Amino acid sequence: MTLAIVCGLGPSIEGFSRPPGVTIWGVNDVARHVAPDHLVLLDGPDRFHRHARRPDALEVILQTRPRYVWVSRKKYNPEVHGVWWQGKSPSTPAMWGRCWPDAEMMLCDVAAVGQRAPLRFDSVTVPIFHISPFAAAYLAVRFTHHRVGLLGVDMVGHPDEPLAGDISLQFGRLALAALATYGTDLVNLSPISKITSLPRMTLR
Repeated sequence: MTLAIVCGLGPSIEGFSRPPGVTIWGVNDVARHVAPDHLVLLDGPDRFHRHARRPDALEVILQTRPRYVWVSRKKYNPEVHGVWWQGKSPSTPAMWGRCWPDAEMMLCDVAAVGQRAPLRFDSVTVPIFHISPFAAAYLAVRFTHHRVGLLGVDMVGHPDEPLAGDISLQFGRLALAALATYGTDLVNLSPISKITSLPRMTLR
C-alpha cells in the first residue's frame, strides 16, 4: 500500500529522509526538514511573522515549492502577489496572496471541531482540533486514500502539550472514521509521540 506521511515539526522529524514513492503532507514551515508535495497552511502569515520559537518561519514558508497549497478561504487574497499586510489591527489580519506561482491553490473552509462532534469525510468543511496536523491528516486521508502515517506530530515541547491526551483521542476518532469510510489505516511513525491512540509503525 502506498504511504502518505503527514509531517509536523516535532522532534521526531529531525533527520528524516524522504522514502521513494511517498507523498508528503506538511504543515507550516516543515520545508526546513522535508519538501512537501502538499503544504497545509490554515493560519494567516501574521502567525508566522517573527515566530517566537522559529523566527524564520515565514521566510521558510515563502520559499517552499509544493505542488499544492491548502489554505483557509478566509485567509487568501488571490488579487495580490506575496503576502498582503493589511495592518496591525486584529480586524484586518494579514492574508496569503499568490506566493507560490507554480502550486495549485486548494481553498477550504475550516472549522474547529468539538470533542464529541461527528467526523465525516463528506463534509465541505475541514475539521481542526487545536493543531494543524489534525486537519492535514484529515485531508491526506480524504484525498489520497492511502495508508497515512504521522511523523513529527509528537506533542513534545509543544504549546498544546497539556492537551495531548484530548488531541490523541481525536486522532483515534479520525482513524476509526478513515477505516470505516475508505478502509484507510492511520498510523503513528514517531517513537516518541504522545498521540497514543494510533498504532505505531516504522518506515523500515
